[in-house]
Parts: sequence; structure tokens; C-alpha cells
Amino acid sequence: MRGSGFRDGEKSNLTFEVWTTDASGKAKSRVKLTDANEYGVLVSPFVASGSKAQVTVPTGKLVKGVTYVFHTSAYDGSLYETGWSPWSTFKVNVPAPAKPAKPSTVVNNGKPGEFTVSLPAATRQSGWSGSSMRLRGDAWTPRGRPR
Repeated sequence: MRGSGFRDGEKSNLTFEVWTTDASGKAKSRVKLTDANEYGVLVSPFVASGSKAQVTVPTGKLVKGVTYVFHTSAYDGSLYETGWSPWSTFKVNVPAPAKPAKPSTVVNNGKPGEFTVSLPAATRQSGWSGSSMRLRGDAWTPRGRPR
């Protein structure tokens, strides 16, 4: 922490403030990361001097592919840092979830609400010799026998 009189060994927390950027990469609009305070900033737990402080941004607060900047400010429990850290740039890059396997066959078993869905071999349930599942009520059960 810069220029604030914090001594080694003291604990402090960091306030994280995130902004979207304009076309030139400069801070444009503050992102509200939480409703827990009027500023929408996230505050880390207290950590020892020289340790890493971190926060978890709630799902849905940041958008994939958007460039953001953030900066931090420290607090030791009695004194606030007099300024903010330099801006750091980041972009959210979350991989898309895997698509579920499409059934290779669906067979009606002749009973209301009962049918068999056969999945491709790569999606077979471990420990079963068959690759079919049966829906009974709201539960899928393997069709086949345990190995």
C-alpha cells in the first residue's frame, strides 16, 4: 500500500472498484458489483501486509467479452489510503458450457410416462454395462446391469 503510513505486519482490507472502458481503454462507467453498500464496491477480508487480498464478483455482474478496469484502496481499520491504486485492465472470458449429448434413440416402452433414451457411448454412466437410461417419474435410472 502506497503512501499511507501502513506498517509491515498490520492487517488491512482492499476496496475493489470496477468500471467499463471507452474505446480508448479509459474508465467510463462504474459497475455496481453489490447492493451491500451505497457505492456498489466489493471489500476484501482483512489480510496481513504483503498478502494477497481478493474478492469474488457475483455471477451476472460482469459481461463476457467486455473490457473492464479496476483499482483498489486500502483500509487498516482506522485509516483509509489517501488515493486509489493505478488502474488494471481485464476482460471476462468464460468458456461456454458444454452442450448436453443428444440421444441417439428414444423408445417408448409401452407404458405412460416410461421410455428409454440411449445416449452416445461417450456419455455412458460409469459402472453400467448399458448405455440406456429410463425416466420413471422424475428420476433417470440406468437401464442395463452394474459391471
